[in-house]
Parts: sequence; C-alpha cells; structure tokens
Amino acid sequence: LEWAVEHDIDIASISMGGPDSVALREACDSAYQAGVLIVAAAGNTLHGKVDYPAAYGSVVAVGATDREDQPESYTAKGNEVELSAPGAKIHSTKRDGQYGTASGTSQATPHVSGVAALILSAGVNDLNNDGLTNNRDVRLQLLMATRDLGDPGWDDLYGYGIIDVNRIFNSRPIQLPDLSLSIRDDRDPVFRGHWFNYSLTIQNNGAADATDAKLLLTNPVDMAIKGDNCTPVDGRLNADSGGSENSDPVMECQVGWIAKNGGTRTLDIAAKMMLPGVTSTAVTKARVVTPLEANTADNSIEESTTISNRPPTAGKVRIDAVMNTAITTDNVLHFARDQDRDTLYIDSSDSVSRAGGTVINHGDGTFTYTPPKNFTGSDSFNYVISDGHGGTAIGTVEIKVRIALTIDIEDSADPVIAGENIVYTITVTNSSPVDVTTIKLLIDTQGETGIGVLSLDNNCEKIANNGAICMIEKIGKNGGAVQLQITAKALAPTTTHLYALLISDNDNIHASYAREKTTIIKPNSNPIAGADHASTDENTPLTITSMLDNDTDADGDRLHIAAVDEISKQGGTVTLANNGSIIYTPPAGFNGEDTFQYTISDNKGGIATGTVTITVNNSSDPSPPEENLSVPWAGASGLLMLLILFVHILGTALLHTRYRARTNRNR
Repeated sequence: LEWAVEHDIDIASISMGGPDSVALREACDSAYQAGVLIVAAAGNTLHGKVDYPAAYGSVVAVGATDREDQPESYTAKGNEVELSAPGAKIHSTKRDGQYGTASGTSQATPHVSGVAALILSAGVNDLNNDGLTNNRDVRLQLLMATRDLGDPGWDDLYGYGIIDVNRIFNSRPIQLPDLSLSIRDDRDPVFRGHWFNYSLTIQNNGAADATDAKLLLTNPVDMAIKGDNCTPVDGRLNADSGGSENSDPVMECQVGWIAKNGGTRTLDIAAKMMLPGVTSTAVTKARVVTPLEANTADNSIEESTTISNRPPTAGKVRIDAVMNTAITTDNVLHFARDQDRDTLYIDSSDSVSRAGGTVINHGDGTFTYTPPKNFTGSDSFNYVISDGHGGTAIGTVEIKVRIALTIDIEDSADPVIAGENIVYTITVTNSSPVDVTTIKLLIDTQGETGIGVLSLDNNCEKIANNGAICMIEKIGKNGGAVQLQITAKALAPTTTHLYALLISDNDNIHASYAREKTTIIKPNSNPIAGADHASTDENTPLTITSMLDNDTDADGDRLHIAAVDEISKQGGTVTLANNGSIIYTPPAGFNGEDTFQYTISDNKGGIATGTVTITVNNSSDPSPPEENLSVPWAGASGLLMLLILFVHILGTALLHTRYRARTNRNR
C-alpha cells in the first residue's frame, strides 16, 4: 500500500484477509487519504464477521454470490459489506501458468476492482460535490453500478447490491445517508482544570441507513477530551493538555448505525479546559462522516465555551521562633489552595519583616526568618503566590518570638524498687541575654500511676493527678539556673514518666518541655540454699560440680556460688574453682563426717548460705585368717584327704569374698 501511494497507483485489489492490525489500518487509511481506491475480500467466514482489511472504513468490502446471484454460504456478513460480486467457480489463471476454477470472496473482489478501472477509464464525475474528482467519487459510482438484491437498499449480505458492469453508464439512483450534527456543552462558563461534557447528536435525514458513521472532533489548544468508543488521532486522549490547533481531527469516535429517515445517535464527550489566562474562549469543532463521505461534506459544526480562571487562596501560616535564632518555615504552598488545580508557586515576598527581622525567600515555598536582636513578641511578613494564569493571592507568615529556657530532669535511681522513694532534680536554665521573671513550672505524671508525689520544694504545691505547680520568681540571664527537687514514691513495678512544662502569663517564654523515664521493679527475693551431701574415700580429694542443683530462687534469677569456707569443720581444705565447682580435700588419715558452708547470690543483692556434709570412708581392709594344712597322699585315703582339703580352701575363699564385699558396701 505504501508502494502504491509512492507510485501513484489508482486501485489496490486485495484478495486476502486476517485479523486487525494497527499497522495495516494506518496503511489503508493513509493510502485512501492519498487517493488509492482499496477493494478487499470480505472473507470466507461462513456468514461470520468481515475480515481485515475489508472491515476498515477506508476499504470497499466485497462479498461473494453464486450463479443464481444468491449469497454464498461461506461469504462474510456484517455492516462493513459494501458490494457483492460473482465468486462461485470462477475460471481464471493459476500461479503455475495453467487455468482453473476457484470459489470465494477472493474471486469476487477482482470483479469489483475491474469495474472500478472501467469507471476511471471512462472519466469520473464529482458525485459528492466536494469540488474534487477522486477515489471517493469512484466508490460512489460503484454503488450506483449495482443491482439491488436481498432487502431493499443496503443489507449485511449483499451490501448495496451486486456489481453490474452494464450500469456504469446507465447507473441507477442510489439512496445514501444524509447526516447532520448538533452540539452543546452542559455549562458555560467552565473553570480551568475541571471536566465538563459535550453532547453531540447526529441525525440521519437520508433515505438509507448509515452503517459506519464516525464523529471527528478537533479540540483547541490545551483541552483534553475523552469519550466512549473514541480513539485519539494525535495521542491526546485523556491528556492534560493538547497541542497546537489545526484542521486535522484529534479524536475519532465510532458512531455506528444510524437509522434512515430521521434516526439519531447521541454521544457524550468529556472535556477539560487547560487554557491559560484569566478569561478565554475555546472553540471545539465536530464533523460526522461515513466511509463514502456522501452528503456529509457540509455538516461541520462549532461550539464556543468560555473559560474562567479562579485565583488561588493562601492559607494562614503561624510559626514559633526563639530569640536571636533563625528558623526556616515549612513549605507555605502546602497551606494554599487552587480550585482549578493549578500548580502554585511563590511570585514574591517581603525581605524585611514588620518588626525589622530578615526574610530569605528560597524559591521553593520555604523562608528563613531571623528576628531582630534580643526581640520578643509578635512579628510577620507577606508573600505572593501565583497560579501561572493571572491568579494571585497574598499570604502572611505570623511569628511569635519567645525566650527559650531548657529543662533537665534527673532521678536519683533507675531502676528503683517498688516501695522505695525517688528524688527528682529539675534544673531550669536561661541562656538568653535577658533575665526571666515570674514563670511557672508545671509538673505532672499525665495519668501514669507508677509514682506518687510525697514532698515538694518551697513555692510548689500539689495539684490533681499526682501533679504540682511551682512558682519561679527569677532566672538570671546568660546561663542562670534554678533547681527544684521533688520526692516521689515508687508504687508498683512499671515504666513511668515525670513531665515538666514551663508556662508564662505574659507569653514571652517558649513552651519548653522535658520528661524523665523511670523503671520501677519489684522487690528482690533471697534465694534458698538446700542441704548437700557427698562422699569420698580417705585421703581422696572430691570435686563437686552440681552444688546449685537443689538451690532455688523465687524470682527466677540465675544463681552462682559467691563464696565457700576455706577450711572445713574437721580441718579439710575447700577451694572454689573458676568454673564454679568446689574441690574438697579431707584431712590426712581422716575418715568419718565433715562439713563446710558456701554462699549463693542472685546478682541482685539476694544471698543464702548452704551446708555441705561430706562422708569420708575408711580405705583399709581386714586380712583373712591364715591356714596351715598338711594332706597325706596315700591311696584312697589320700584321695579323700585331698578332696577334704579342696573343699576347705574353697570355703575359705568364699568367706573372704563375702567379707570384702561387706566392707566395700560400708564405705
């Protein structure tokens, strides 16, 4: 198709079809706009949908008929069918140089292309009265060179009828749609940045149905438009701004079927004005066309809409500053509003505040303010915001400059055991170059129940909820400080806080604030050391590694051996090894019962003393009695004596074994 345009081809005959393609659609539309008449097979879809490219509005879709001028069973059916031609058993050339027959819409298409060529050869008239003779006029002449079959007028199988070459110079009048258009907006004026609606009504005053009407919209500079079944021609659909206004449409909306003799279709198109300026007028142009563009050349219409810009509003900004200390504001544009949703920016600002402070405009909506030296009190400066479209507003930053005092709170112990007292020391320091007089220090637990106030310094009195208020008559300048002490009782195990806040009746003191966290733990329980027993042999050292096995702690604390007696009750030595085991060495030659004591600890102040009893066994064994036996050896009597001797020795051995076993058990 691109080649056809480049080589000034008049007719493109396409006997093939397939799925939709953006590239194919654009190629067909471009070729048609360039003057190429495109004729394509509707498709052999068994009365299904028309194939592409025949289904495009820029293409003449051709269906197939048989020898009795009946639609073939395989021919496509739909609104896009424009003409029919013979397609059954068509005798033609084949690719191998032979002749043969074939059937299908691909065979019907060349009939129409050939008739179009005859029309071009005979000369083309300006049938649509647009002042030009081109492919659109050939397309209309093809419709007039048909025999109407099927339903009167157009139908979805024959289209406008079957092509009849004999009618080229004796054409019949053909009924075409005649479309008119009206447009209105739903509000005028409209505000920038807000969506509104165009309602467009297309009416068909012709004697034929419009089968594939399209609405073409041209919007002005900086207008976004969108609508159902609408496609942007230049990519501006749903955009926040448009391009330069020109005569080419920027939106193509599919209207579809419009019944003849007064049938109507209404489309709603949403638009959003983005034009600059306080007041302006936007003109939207609309035109409705059919693929033939017959009787539709003069239906263009325009709608003018007034655009209004609403100025922004600047919110109030209040900040607190400290004497002789610069402060940078938050972005003041966060407090501004614009009903048109324009992007706001700082246009200008004061460089000196009302009281003589300096103001630096950073250009991003923030300012740095430095108060006059040693100044306290109220100050302010102004700034101007703009929406970029002529709308402006003046904003004010109000500043309260105060003296800043620092508060520090320290507790006497942390953690502290429940039931014990805590002493809080509160220090208020004045680093400013002026003395501070008559201020109040508010002390509070803010409802926390971990502590209860017991006693206060002078000039302090209790208030509700375990709080207190203290009067401070004066704090000297340049580092002067005042200290207060408060005694409180730790009530129950928890994590609690004491809060302190400075307030001043003359509003010249910055609201300084501090808090101190205190952890209250429950009282510690002492561990319990159980009695321990062990045994060893005489003169044999003993290592004990499980001394803590029967010792307990109610708090679940981990225990360890803190100390042991170095000398046992009977004079043995006791040593505590680095690994926590105990080595006991009995006195030399001692056997019997010995004891020593050890101390355990839970590492939280809890201790207990336990006793270890050691049994030292006697290691010496008694000797068995000696026997002098003489056994005569003579005949049978000798044998008898030998047997008696054997029994005696065996009995003595058994007796000695039982004696040693009993001795070992006693150990």
